[in-house]
Amino acid sequence: MSAQAGLHAAFAEALAGAWRLTARPEQLAPDGDWTTWIFCGGRGAGKTRSGAEWILERVASGAARFIHLIAPTAGDCRDVLLEGPAGILTIAPSHARPIYQPSLRKVTWPNGAQALLFSADEPDRLRGPQCDTLWIDELCAMRTAQDVLDMAFMGLRLGKDPRALLTTTPRPIKPFKALLAREGQDVVVTRSSSYANRENLAPQFFAQIVSKYAGTRLGRQEIDAELLTDVPGALWHLERIEELRVTRAPERLERVVVAVDPAVTFGPDSDETGLIVAGLGSDGAGYVLDDASGRYPPEEWARKAIQLYRRYGADRIVAETNQGGDLVEKTLRSVDPSIPFRGVHASRGKITRAEPVSALYEQGRVHHVGVFGPLEDQLTSYDGSRGSSSPDRLDALCWAIHELMLGTPPGGYIKPEALLAPAADAGLGPVEFPEMASGLFALVAAGIDPDAPDDIAVVVFSFWLHGEGRTPLVVLDWDIDTLTPELMRDWAPGVAERLGELRREIRVPGFGSPVAIEPQGLGVTLYQDVQHAHSVELIGAASAEQDIVRMPLSQRVLAASGHVNAGRVRISRHAHEKTTTHRGVTRNHLIHAIAGFGVSGTEQQQVGALLAAFADGVLEVFADPRTKV
Repeated sequence: MSAQAGLHAAFAEALAGAWRLTARPEQLAPDGDWTTWIFCGGRGAGKTRSGAEWILERVASGAARFIHLIAPTAGDCRDVLLEGPAGILTIAPSHARPIYQPSLRKVTWPNGAQALLFSADEPDRLRGPQCDTLWIDELCAMRTAQDVLDMAFMGLRLGKDPRALLTTTPRPIKPFKALLAREGQDVVVTRSSSYANRENLAPQFFAQIVSKYAGTRLGRQEIDAELLTDVPGALWHLERIEELRVTRAPERLERVVVAVDPAVTFGPDSDETGLIVAGLGSDGAGYVLDDASGRYPPEEWARKAIQLYRRYGADRIVAETNQGGDLVEKTLRSVDPSIPFRGVHASRGKITRAEPVSALYEQGRVHHVGVFGPLEDQLTSYDGSRGSSSPDRLDALCWAIHELMLGTPPGGYIKPEALLAPAADAGLGPVEFPEMASGLFALVAAGIDPDAPDDIAVVVFSFWLHGEGRTPLVVLDWDIDTLTPELMRDWAPGVAERLGELRREIRVPGFGSPVAIEPQGLGVTLYQDVQHAHSVELIGAASAEQDIVRMPLSQRVLAASGHVNAGRVRISRHAHEKTTTHRGVTRNHLIHAIAGFGVSGTEQQQVGALLAAFADGVLEVFADPRTKV
């Protein structure tokens, strides 16, 4: 090609890509002395093209040498900001097209400018690197929006004129509203609806999507780029959700469930399948951990539900069965036959299920771990009226919170939060050791579970027989270990020593602190080994205990749950916060055993040594006619 022909070709390419001749005014960076430009746009409004062109202009002018590109996920960085139809690599002129190095998460231009790629899933990676140009795409879709902003703007400190661009469909999240409040200071804002870019969008988009949602609340946000406020009368309020939002869940959760609200059909116009993961903290609060809802065929939502179950170490999957009946469980078990499952049937109206859940939010007892945009949109627009839509994400959330915090457990299994007492801050919490008690005792069980035949467990209680407003029973301490020849010899002195320590902290009349042994499993062997050297007894020796030992262990746990769930048993702070490592797992094994009972949805299930000792201790105290409740 001759030099003249090459010049003509370059000129033709430049003319075809003359962005400032074809862009709408709102797609161009405003004039003035600003630090941050926010482009609020509806779906397909040309936000990505604006961002990519802005980056290319700053690179060409020399203003951008070190650039940070941030999107909700690593895939979004690559597929949208770089390689998408309006991405940097796609629209850059051939003479100034950068080189993308995926392994380094870096893009380098011929003039030496370079961009690093970051995902909002890992905001801490923004610590350290510096830039003079920043582009954050879809801030309002990021679960870690506040962390991303904090880390990103701390790194925007190079050059004489560092600037940032945020392209996003607006949502009324706190970090975004805080930025908008600075409009007219160091922030400038341009806005565009999807309609403004109609000539560049597929006709089907307007025929199927825009026509369907035009005039609706969702359409006002996603198409008109309107920043919405709460619906009058809505059961949830975004301001309250924001106040309670956290960036991380507690390290230890007592229970985790995956809740599914399955769609009846699958297709472009079908309802979504709600998929919500939530956990119960040791503080008695609920934590919304994930929202994977979407439109899926049955096999796919089942696979996703089970993936979530495994990823979060959940106790069970809960699913509404009103529409699919037994098919819901069969679909899940076709993927994993052993999955713990409980079907729930909606016998009452949606508003009746939703109101107590929204009340927990108002009480400050449910936290969102990050931002869940579509879910929060459903929550803050649902008022329970007949004209309200049937939001599947909201439904799944309600099933999850009911399962963790509100529902009566199937078969009467124990609610861990029932062990907590009302606290001064109107929440729930464990109790301190009592100053005095009618007595102390320890329950020991060993070799109960065939899957753990060498487990030995002890639970230590204090009890009060005389009413007067005191809790009849308090769990003071617990332990679980694997039996060895040394432990067979030393377990009884160890229990006696612990009882002696507790007697020095708690005023107890008399001197004896009995040790009772569950006779099943290795109980008789333990008793025979130590009965002559220590004060021990077998459960069932007293007449009041005969009914206890005649019950299968699983029925004993169910019987004990009635006393626990009625608030007659509390757990001490020491026992509640204690963790040990057993069989390679570090956690509060007592709470885990209590919370785990019943997750299979059947009463006939194996009871381990720790849960057996706990249930026996509860029943032994309340079998005593002197116990006042």
